[in-house]
Amino acid sequence: MSALHKRIFINLADIQNLTNDAIVVLISIVTDFTRRGIKVQGNYPKNQLFKDKLEQSGFFEYVYGSVSNENKNVKNAIYTKYSTEVEAVKSYEINRLATETVFGTNIGSEDIQRVLVELMMNTFKHADPEIEAAENWWLSVEHDNILKKVTFAFIDNGVGILSSINKLAYKQGIFKSFKGFFKDDIEILRDILDGKIKSRTGLSFRGKGLPAILNAFKRNSFSNLTIITNNVYANFDTKHFRAISPDFMGTLIYFELSTDNNLI
Repeated sequence: MSALHKRIFINLADIQNLTNDAIVVLISIVTDFTRRGIKVQGNYPKNQLFKDKLEQSGFFEYVYGSVSNENKNVKNAIYTKYSTEVEAVKSYEINRLATETVFGTNIGSEDIQRVLVELMMNTFKHADPEIEAAENWWLSVEHDNILKKVTFAFIDNGVGILSSINKLAYKQGIFKSFKGFFKDDIEILRDILDGKIKSRTGLSFRGKGLPAILNAFKRNSFSNLTIITNNVYANFDTKHFRAISPDFMGTLIYFELSTDNNLI
């Protein structure tokens, strides 16, 4: 059966929970299927709270391609790559709204700003080396005014951090030496975040972004840093690292800003 005749039905009727990171992952999956000519259908959650959250998130606007980042200034929103304006101006607006919810000031956080821009730019770095500019990213931001907390969930649908490193190593014929030094992919991811494995681009400013994100976390600029990429799940808050199967294609990065964090 050709892709044009394939259909997928997503059953959300009986889901027991719905978080913003799950919504943004679902958007990326549906978008990928649509891009490949596969028609996607689904149903609403029976739980009215989850149904409302799905609608208010802008999920259906993204799925049906009717959304725009322009003039989007609501606190709970999903953003995607449409222009460099999103990377610069919108990240600044998102950052200011976040500190306003958590700390009561809209001055923004330098570390949050740096992380948002780095994540948006990282899509190019961790896409398939043969088609770097073809990938998309999505950022979901959710504000909790009662708990004074803002959650960020970022996903790009490239090949993933580890596959990007692995592909280059295979190309250069040095992958075996990498495997000789590291026991598994969990340790490879840790060393990438620690800056021990440099960016495959060879540019001086590249390869510093992921370590900068971990350093911002260590400075307590945000909490609950979680990365899922390829076959690795890593929560740097709980120090919970494990292999996952099947592989997660792409990269999901989640973190939270709350009054427990420093305004840096």
